[in-house]
This record gives sequence, C-alpha cells and structure tokens, in this order.
Amino acid sequence: RPPTNRFGDRRDRHTARERARCETWSARQMRRSSPGTTSCVTSPLVPRPAAPAGAGPPRRAAPASERIPRLILAAVCLVGSVGRTQAIAHRPMVSTPRRAASREPLSPLIFGTLRLHETERPFELLDEAWRLGIRAFDTARVYGGGECERILGRWLAGECDDGGRDAEVAAVRRQATVITKGGCGEASEFWAPNLDPGSLRAELEASLARLGEIDVYLLHRDQVDRDTAEIVETMDAFVSEGLVKAWGVSNWRADRLDQARRYALAAGLEPPRYSSLQDSLATPARAPWPGTVFMDPAERAWYERHPEVAVLGWECLGKGFLAGRWSRDDARPARRDDDDGDVYSNDWRENRLKAAYLTEANFDRRDRAALLGDSRGGYRP
Repeated sequence: RPPTNRFGDRRDRHTARERARCETWSARQMRRSSPGTTSCVTSPLVPRPAAPAGAGPPRRAAPASERIPRLILAAVCLVGSVGRTQAIAHRPMVSTPRRAASREPLSPLIFGTLRLHETERPFELLDEAWRLGIRAFDTARVYGGGECERILGRWLAGECDDGGRDAEVAAVRRQATVITKGGCGEASEFWAPNLDPGSLRAELEASLARLGEIDVYLLHRDQVDRDTAEIVETMDAFVSEGLVKAWGVSNWRADRLDQARRYALAAGLEPPRYSSLQDSLATPARAPWPGTVFMDPAERAWYERHPEVAVLGWECLGKGFLAGRWSRDDARPARRDDDDGDVYSNDWRENRLKAAYLTEANFDRRDRAALLGDSRGGYRP
C-alpha cells in the first residue's frame, strides 16, 4: 500500500476526472501561448501532438509512474513587465504538496513575488498568472520591506487599479494558496536569522495584516544556535491559534529539519510539512546567497526517505542561467572575496551567481536540455 499524507490521501491517487480536467486545461493553455508571452512546458498529462510524416516510429509510452510525477517542481521568473513572465520546466520530485487543511493538490506552479513591488503594473501580472492557472503565491516579509506582501494582499482582496474592490473576484482569489516567510533580517544584515518567539509573532501578525490570511508560513532562515524544540512549540502555537494553517522551513539543513520533525511527532505537535531550498537542473557549486541551502546529494537522499515533506524549490532557473543569461565565455573562477562588499551592488550579486552556476557541468546539462527540448517542441535557451 502506498503511504498516505496527513489527510489520508494516497499520494499517487489521480482520478480519471482529475486527469481529464488537467489535460483539458493544459492543452488549452498551450494553444493560447505564443512567442514573447508566458510559455508553459508541456505537462506529462498532456498528450503529445501527432508526429510529422517521416518522423520515424513513435516513442514507447512512458509508464504511469513517470507520466504522473509525485511532485511537479516549477517556479515563475518575474522579469520586469507584464507579458514577459516565463513558466519554468517541471521535474519529478519527492511528494505531492497539498493545500493546508484541504484535500486539494497545491498548484504545481508557484508564483514568486520577490520583485513584485518594482513592477509597473503588478495587478496585471498577477491577473495573467491566475489566467494561466497558477493558484499558489510565494512572498516574504523582507520582499520589498513588506510591500510585496501588501500588493499581493490587495490583489487577493479583489482590489482594482482604480482602488475599488470586487467582492466576487475576492471570493474566487481566496482559493489561492498563500505562502509567506519570516524570521530573517534585511539584505543589509545579510538576512541574519531571528527565530525569537516574540519577534516571530510580531512578524507573522504584520504579514497577516498585509495578506489577509496565510496558508503556509515558512521560517526563511535557520538560527542554528536555537533549540529546535522551542521553534516547534512556537510554530505549533501559531497553528493552534489559527494564525496559519501549516508551517515549514526555508534554507534549513536536512538534519535540523529532521530534529524538528522528530520532536514534533514525539510531542504530538504540528510538524513542519514544507521545505524550501534551492533546487534546479542548474546545480550550484556553492550556496548562491549567504545563509541559504541547496539540494545536494545528501539533502536529496533525506527527502527521498521523507516524502511526507513537500519540497518547494526556489531559483529553479538558476537566476536565468537555464534561460541563456550567461554563456561559457562569461565563466570565471570563483573569487574568495564574493562575500565582501555592498549586497545591493550589482557586481556583488553577479559575482555570487556566476560562482554558483557557471560550471562546466551546468553548461553540459543546459546543452542536453536544449537538445531534449528541440526533440519535443523546440525549447532552446
């Protein structure tokens, strides 16, 4: 018998009705997509178009276990204006995330809002994401100093560009899953963690005021010198009080996450059910940013043993690496002073990203992805 999640649902259960609805929606979105606008990678549930004449014998159909991955990991990369958003390729991972306190599957595409406050028409961008079927939105207290949460909250509440509100629109948008994060400082502080219970409560209440409601609350960084038992008790209290529906972690090592889960389960408290770390076809040579964690073989082995924890990957495009932002000519040896300097400096950020992603192994992976894309629909970075 396959293992079950907290709601008693088998992770690999997909009814015929659900598949048909997914196939119909995905096919419709692919017909709507056009060059220069949002592009969606073909879902494994969508039938492939007929091969042209002379293309050779058809490929053997993949087994059901491959056609229906337990987690489709994806992200949306905000590149500055409406009509230039890109949906990122999906890949099978370790579990099917579910909406907190619900039997509904979490949207396989999660829209990130890191630069939403810098967008000229943020409501139009969010409208487009919704039209394309995205039903999960990720934000954080430190994104724009809380401004990204505020914009997202106004949009979820049905606010229009003219300042009015549409109650019917708001009721529909409240079906979305809202994910936000807290517990770390600003970029000027190198995102230093602060998981003090009083500070976390103040941050959470401020985020609730901006967003209206929160489905999943993630601890943005790990304060490794703080006892996991205290952290679990704090988060369990937030869930028990109804401030959030579920909680998880971001940029935690698997051993610390394992400690937290073991304590919670032994004490009968709410365990962390989500984990967000860098996970991409472009595997970084080191953590892209101070205090972050990426999916290395040791981390992946833990998640494979614990499919009850849903992985929410960030920076899935490698900050544009997989979309062709850099070439081999841009590669350079990692500098030892990349942690020095102004974190708002473009040079500092560029150095961090190049040192993390511009490796020969990643260029080789990107080349193979381009060849695979050419054979299955024309993807090329």
